[in-house]
Amino acid sequence: DYKESFNLVELFMNTLDMKSKKKIVFLNCEDIFQQIVSKNKKEIISLLGIKNYSTKRWSRNVSLLDFEKLLKNKFINLNDLPKNAGLRFYNSPHNLPVNFPITNELLNLLGYYTAEGYSRSNKWVSQIAFRISNIDLQKHLIKLINNVFGIKPNLGEENSKITICSKIVYLL
Repeated sequence: DYKESFNLVELFMNTLDMKSKKKIVFLNCEDIFQQIVSKNKKEIISLLGIKNYSTKRWSRNVSLLDFEKLLKNKFINLNDLPKNAGLRFYNSPHNLPVNFPITNELLNLLGYYTAEGYSRSNKWVSQIAFRISNIDLQKHLIKLINNVFGIKPNLGEENSKITICSKIVYLL
């Protein structure tokens, strides 16, 4: 079966550790989370350990870990998320749609990664990098990164080192 997209919430819930899940937050979902809190305020406050006065602030920055708890306790399901829902790593400008499209451009990018890419992460940075010396391939890869992730990569060493500095893309 060919899939047109994959759900990043499902993928990340099944593959990431608790620490990472705490730092991934939802975008464009404030309304649905406010509705859930208004209907089940005491239960949600107790389940998630949030303060009564901060439920509105919480609904603007719901973590993947909190979402997972809401899902397991049947306060929400994946289909309740709006179509324009997104995810980002806390304090990062980069975000990805929850339903991430599988396109030919993504598949091309994954081919470049398989052939010429590597990733690294430490306490300060998470990167996906490529080493490509062919100028036409460099231009193509830069275009793919911009189209697939909406990110302008960092270029170094006469553009032969092309780097994406984004924790959410690194986790993907």
